[in-house]
Amino acid sequence: MINQKMPDFMPAVTTARPTRAKRNHYTAYQRLAAIYLLRLALGLQKSMRRRQFCDFFEDDLGRITGLDDFHRTGNGEDFGDDDLSFLHSASKAALVKCMRQQLSKLLEEGVGSNESLFDNIRLLGNTLKLNLVEQEILVLRLLMPLLQVFKETVTDQCGICSMQFTVDYLRLMTTRPAREILKALQPNSQLQQMGWIKIHSGLVDLEDKLILADGLVDIMLRQHDSAEALLANFFRPSSPTKLILDDYGHLQNDLNVLQPYLRAALDEKQRGVNILIYGPPGVGKTQFAKLLAQTVNASLFEVLCANQDGNVLRGSARFAACNLSQKLLNKSHDSLLLFDEAEDVFPSRHSFFFDDDDEGQSGGQGDKAWINQQLENNPVPVLWISNRTQGMDKAYLRRFSYSVEIDKMPASIRRRIVNKYSKGLKVSEDWRDNMVSQTHLTPAQIEQACSIAKTTQKQLPAQTEQIAERVLAASTRLLKQTSSLQKTPAWTQYDRSFTNTDIDLEALLTGLKHHQRGNFCFYGAPGTGKTALAKHIAETLGLQLHIKRASDLLDKYVGDSEKNIAAMFTEAQKQGAILLLDEADSLLSDRSHALQQWEITQINEMLTQMETYSGIFICTTNLMDKLDAASLRRFDFKVKFDYLSPAQRWALFQQESQRLGGILPDDIVALAILKQQVHRLTKLTPGDFAVVSRQVAVLGKTPTPERIIAVLAQECKAKGETFSQIGFVH
Repeated sequence: MINQKMPDFMPAVTTARPTRAKRNHYTAYQRLAAIYLLRLALGLQKSMRRRQFCDFFEDDLGRITGLDDFHRTGNGEDFGDDDLSFLHSASKAALVKCMRQQLSKLLEEGVGSNESLFDNIRLLGNTLKLNLVEQEILVLRLLMPLLQVFKETVTDQCGICSMQFTVDYLRLMTTRPAREILKALQPNSQLQQMGWIKIHSGLVDLEDKLILADGLVDIMLRQHDSAEALLANFFRPSSPTKLILDDYGHLQNDLNVLQPYLRAALDEKQRGVNILIYGPPGVGKTQFAKLLAQTVNASLFEVLCANQDGNVLRGSARFAACNLSQKLLNKSHDSLLLFDEAEDVFPSRHSFFFDDDDEGQSGGQGDKAWINQQLENNPVPVLWISNRTQGMDKAYLRRFSYSVEIDKMPASIRRRIVNKYSKGLKVSEDWRDNMVSQTHLTPAQIEQACSIAKTTQKQLPAQTEQIAERVLAASTRLLKQTSSLQKTPAWTQYDRSFTNTDIDLEALLTGLKHHQRGNFCFYGAPGTGKTALAKHIAETLGLQLHIKRASDLLDKYVGDSEKNIAAMFTEAQKQGAILLLDEADSLLSDRSHALQQWEITQINEMLTQMETYSGIFICTTNLMDKLDAASLRRFDFKVKFDYLSPAQRWALFQQESQRLGGILPDDIVALAILKQQVHRLTKLTPGDFAVVSRQVAVLGKTPTPERIIAVLAQECKAKGETFSQIGFVH
């Protein structure tokens, strides 16, 4: 095997040209992958069969390696353009010789260094002091999701890897010394400390052995003009807050501890300082963290929740961003880190930190030890923000230096904030009382509304209160604080005994009271009560219900639909609400029928968000057979809603007839005829009775039982039901 090393990890392009015109689009990534694959095959040649070497000359693998048009054996015998003749005739030794020649040719020509990935690796190498071995291991791993044939071939050739085999395979591909590779994969290495590559502790293939941080590929493939621009994908300076300590008077006891503690930690450069600030959404946790940083004269930096494309970062990617921020900010003076939505990166004792498709991929206990080590040794104090601590493993909770719970502000504090911002406004005390009672409003919203009202007060002094209220209404709509609580008229009296499903609803509700998490697919014909049951679950659990339709999320601009999907989940998560997505088949349709790439990315975003959402997520659809198979696997429960059973039809008919003022006949025969007519409506749903109620509201007349049956029959006919007119009301 040729043991020639490249002069550095990414050699510059030489004057040598590719041998054929079709190589013009032979990218630097492909050339580098070809070098790794040829080195690997030549290093494993004793254990490889001749047929396996032939694969390197054919199809996609042949195009990557550049061997697809290699028509000469090592002895110079010319087979012309007959590739099959060459492959059929050449011995294993001849094939190996061709591969050696191709590898030498690639090494001589160089790879080409003007690629975004290579530029970014150079920036990181200079900024973070990543050595060449660490750089090359990272690039090799990044090539796997980038080039499918490279990933598949490496997986096939390397098989199941222990740590020793991993080092051996990497040594063959990179020609780096085994001891340097092993050092680069140790827990204290730069790659592992930053969290960009984690090592699976079990026996898995090479791709799963080297676990790549989520979202890193997209970042490393994007062009960045400077190290600062690259690092802006991970953290940024936090904006200041206008609140003052008096706005958090109810937390004065906590402030009495935190202010001197953080100041001393910064002065003495203490390690392992972690402050947890938790409570429900909208209570000012982030503003409190910003105020705390200001009061100790420290610069505050935020670990990003999303990259520059708006794609949500989660799990290992965010923890990696935090570790990277730690390394860089450790050099600066008096800096604090802010990490919002911490519950997304601290798994419960029953879950895995790296929530990938294959359960247990990350090794579970190994990840727990790694997270604990980061919490115990971080050089820059971190302010962790979380909406909840339920389910968070106590092993992590014990490692927080101090915790602050922020719940709904006491009325006295809310009144102080309202009075502060409404000072000078011509408003009544009743108006102020109303503002105090609206606990969903944040201090920033109240400030904005009062500020606009003050600006317009001179021109419209009699409308000050109305203008402030309109500003608040617009703000709550914009922030979706109340718009998702969709209240519609109750046209029928809800009773879950009239919901015909294939699941024990009583057992389901009991379970959700104890464990408020899960993905549900409610499917069945329109009007069967899918949305009504979701509302009933929310009322039973005392949770808000956020209702979205697929049409609300779809956008004409590429990428915006994915952002809307992510925002939907994020908002519901912050509010601790049940999320209901109607028309789910529009966003979870079978990807094999997709005509455009953006259709696939929308579905992928939905699937990703479903995996990471930690609340109750309910999808409703009338087209179960249209859903993507991968989406079906992600639903914990698939609940079928059917038409009303005969007993349910008659019971609901009796209930609604009486509710609407109708009088059922006392005559047994007449009542039996009505019952028979109702039983014939086999496609009857609770939604059909709502149609009756709406018609009654418009006409203002009390319906007779016969009239109710006639309307119900008309609804069933619209759904394709046919029945004889003999003995039927029409």
